[in-house]
Amino acid sequence: MWHNQTNYWISNLRSLIIKGGCKFEHLLSPSVARSMVQLQRFDIADCMCLREMIFTEEIKVEEERKDVICFPQLNSLRIGNLPNLIFFCSGNYTIEFPLLKELEIEGCPRLKAFISQTSNQSGMQALFNEKVVVPSLETMTIFQLSNVKMIFQNDLPSDSFQNLRKLSVSGCESLKILFPASIVKHLLQLEDLSIIKCGVEEIVSEGEGVEEQPMRFEFPKVSSLVVEDLKELKCPYKGQHTILWPMLKTLRTNCSALLMIMALEDVRLMQERKGNGEAAMLIEE
Repeated sequence: MWHNQTNYWISNLRSLIIKGGCKFEHLLSPSVARSMVQLQRFDIADCMCLREMIFTEEIKVEEERKDVICFPQLNSLRIGNLPNLIFFCSGNYTIEFPLLKELEIEGCPRLKAFISQTSNQSGMQALFNEKVVVPSLETMTIFQLSNVKMIFQNDLPSDSFQNLRKLSVSGCESLKILFPASIVKHLLQLEDLSIIKCGVEEIVSEGEGVEEQPMRFEFPKVSSLVVEDLKELKCPYKGQHTILWPMLKTLRTNCSALLMIMALEDVRLMQERKGNGEAAMLIEE
């Protein structure tokens, strides 16, 4: 759609909303994307032919050396009902959203990854890898991404998703794991977690290497947890572990495996916490 246009109006654009009627397969060239320095809101939906947001063909040699694309003012990104979208960007770029607070991706059944990448050792691409930089993200909604098997890549930078407060994932039948073990320690601000109608087999995946000691995971601020219709869920974590939810106030689930494991964990925690004044969680089916 927009190739190497660097018009004045593009650099001053604050809101971009595209809904339906679009027959193009690609939206922005890297140079045009870089010129959107004032863009604060970006909504795109119902574009049946769109395959990628930022395309890479016919890039100048000098532009290839600029491997970072930054949207410095963007705070809201909504992507919805794009049935042929495969990538946000297929080039070897790092995409930075330093002020992005809200991200919604819905109804993109062919989406493989935000940025094209080489599959990891397990053969699975992650929706987000180290080339997607979102240090300020607070709310993320993932809905009906039937081609996504992993959301987070292993060993993301420490500032990745460090401010995430609300995560909602639903209708992702190919999704096998929610969190790699390495990212849990970054989610210190997470308060609201919802996982519904996904193919998730475990909440936290096993880390690399041999684990001699039981793993300990803590979600220190999660107060609301919804886990429903996860027919493939076998366990929160395969290895020996403890998962702590010290601030949990609301649990809604119909997953018997999760109920049983959390109930047993609650009994153990009540025994550990006797005398220190901490409240233990009571689960009722």
